[in-house]
Amino acid sequence: MAEADLKPQTSNHLNYLAHFFLSGSNEHILLGNYMGDFLKGSDLAKYPKTIQEGVALHRKIDEFTDSHTLTKDAKALIREDFEKYTPVVCDVFFDYFLGVHWNKYSEVELGTFSKNIYVVLNKHIALLPERSKRFLYYMETNDILVQYATINGIGKVLYGLSHRAKFQSKMLGGEKVLEEKKEQLEKLFLPFFDDLIIACKQP
Repeated sequence: MAEADLKPQTSNHLNYLAHFFLSGSNEHILLGNYMGDFLKGSDLAKYPKTIQEGVALHRKIDEFTDSHTLTKDAKALIREDFEKYTPVVCDVFFDYFLGVHWNKYSEVELGTFSKNIYVVLNKHIALLPERSKRFLYYMETNDILVQYATINGIGKVLYGLSHRAKFQSKMLGGEKVLEEKKEQLEKLFLPFFDDLIIACKQP
């Protein structure tokens, strides 16, 4: 993630904007959803039940995303460009489309939503694992959640990821691929995200 080598595995999910949006208004659910990538199974028991529910939601989102046909189609569309890092880049691109279409899904302006997320995470920072604290600093300092909504911002995100990649990633300059294939990817993202919202509302 922010402070470690980025491995080309599907476990390196980076669609934070989607995770935060799908957390709803419960602060502990949001915390658990954020912490999902930073916690090992053995660490989970020490947290309150509502935080555990947030971690479970995080994993549900990841599993649903990885298994969805439209996600697989999106990955196939960019696999030649990013090879092993395709799952990582697909997550970032999907957050871009969520940012672009933010007003379709939320009545709260993206900049305000972003600031509210940072306030909540900092309010409960004592509960966060160390690596997630470092990533929060990086995320807030660079206002990553707002950056996701612009091509230039995606370029900055991919630039940062490329420098943490463990292998040759082709992520540097990857925003050009997004521009080139934007229309095709957008058509895959929109119905996928509608399905994801429905899935998250189900028990």
